[in-house]
Amino acid sequence: MAYRRRDRYWYRSRREGRKVTTDYLGPDLVGWVSAILDAERREELRARRRALRREQLKWKAVVNRADVLRSVIRALVRCELRTAGFRLHKGQWRRERRSL
Repeated sequence: MAYRRRDRYWYRSRREGRKVTTDYLGPDLVGWVSAILDAERREELRARRRALRREQLKWKAVVNRADVLRSVIRALVRCELRTAGFRLHKGQWRRERRSL
């Protein structure tokens, strides 16, 4: 957003899709104060987004660790079932037939 002052009046330009609209904020001090309040609001939103992004990165690390742990456990179960005489048939573990 861009803030402009024409004579004694403050205006704000903002984009909505492909169209740019101009909002009248007020004369002198009123327009200046609303511009400052809007800038503070934007900074607060940026801070929230940064905090959210940090939290997302933390959870992504936890999920990655869980994925590694799951693959290790799957490999161990697969080895244990194979040594116990089972085989994988169409996604199901079945006991192998033993011929005499």
